[in-house]
Amino acid sequence: MHWPQSILYSLLLCSVKTVFGASEVALRLPSVVCMGASAFLLYKLALQLFDAAVAWIAVTFFVLLHPVAHAAADARPYALGLLAMMTATLLLIRWMDSRRWVYAVTYGLAAAAMIHAHYFAFGSALCVQILYVAYRWWHGERPATSQVVAIVLVFAASVAPLGPQFLFLQQTRASHVFGVTPDYDALLGKLCPFYFAISIIAGLVVTWLWRRNVSLRFRTYSSSALFLVLCWWLLPVLVGFLISVATPNKMFTDRYMISYTPGLSLSLALLVRSVEPVIARRVIIALSALFVAGGLFVTNHIWHHSNDDWGAALNFVQAGTVQDGAPVLICSQYVESDFMDWRALPLNQNVLFSPLSYYRVDANFVPLPSDFRPELPDYLDRFVSQTARRYSHFMLVSDRGSLPPFVYWLQGRLGKNCRAELKAEFGRIRVFEFKIPPDYSATSK
Repeated sequence: MHWPQSILYSLLLCSVKTVFGASEVALRLPSVVCMGASAFLLYKLALQLFDAAVAWIAVTFFVLLHPVAHAAADARPYALGLLAMMTATLLLIRWMDSRRWVYAVTYGLAAAAMIHAHYFAFGSALCVQILYVAYRWWHGERPATSQVVAIVLVFAASVAPLGPQFLFLQQTRASHVFGVTPDYDALLGKLCPFYFAISIIAGLVVTWLWRRNVSLRFRTYSSSALFLVLCWWLLPVLVGFLISVATPNKMFTDRYMISYTPGLSLSLALLVRSVEPVIARRVIIALSALFVAGGLFVTNHIWHHSNDDWGAALNFVQAGTVQDGAPVLICSQYVESDFMDWRALPLNQNVLFSPLSYYRVDANFVPLPSDFRPELPDYLDRFVSQTARRYSHFMLVSDRGSLPPFVYWLQGRLGKNCRAELKAEFGRIRVFEFKIPPDYSATSK
């Protein structure tokens, strides 16, 4: 299996589809369940490392984070990866505390499950866990060498099936990256989201105006616990930032750094826990929830894909071509189509055109990659020549948001009398119609 998807998540999704069917609710259900379980494990972990107050505050901040809410609603493996990461971290701490074999072996399995979910997003979490063990080792807490070897062997054996995928991903790594080079403002915004910073400041001000008595009292916790939280918060973000700045690989996106969200939540919880009186903490948490909810309702959506409606878009083009069966050019929504063979499989079985495998629409679809490629002029020229002989129009569907490059090429090929008309928008998905001029000659260029 060379397609760089999570084998573990694919098996989970196939099982869910077999039992519950292929409805959108069923396909998103694993992510919701995994994220709920992750929040529960975060509570258990914070309770073990700190206290109940920190645990409740951390879980509250965790569920308010945009990347967490997005992953919980998304039919992708990030929520599963978070659950594996939380499980691995909890098992790691219990292994270091008890040195029991059962925790050592199960930690190796859970750590491997993180990598199965996503190589980069949770690879940095593995580095955090290694640093945590090294810190405790440095302070004299040295586990048995035999247990360390067992963990390495269990982990290696569990991730071995990912070898072909990992090599393929490395060979095509540039095609999986489509972000921009971040600046220091982006780094600061990631380390401390604006709405949380404003909530904390506003909560302190409101409480001071109300009670005239606000103070910070930091409690004493285990140095290893604080070290873990600090690394968990900073390392994934800093690694993503440095890679994006120093190399052509732009990894500074929420989903690639989602492993830092528990660390951020715990860091914020420790800060808010130190605020006195208790009413000030409640005001901060309430303001955080209000800011998040306000952003959701004011902007109507938080993420640029949240209001995309492929089902409505495909039904629209079916209605527009049902009379004459005119062709519909459909652009893949995945950058992987720029290096994979996007014509290798029938469209309803092709992962690069996944909406067509979910929404059963009867239309004459013609595939296109995500972006313009060197072989496309000949491909599109044949398409135009064949279409002009049989139809008076055709349509194009793209989720690029901006005007796709195909539109410019097709307009130039069809001549000055042809214009692409934007027929409808469904979020970022845009539907264009091309009307072929009656006097167009298929042989002219």
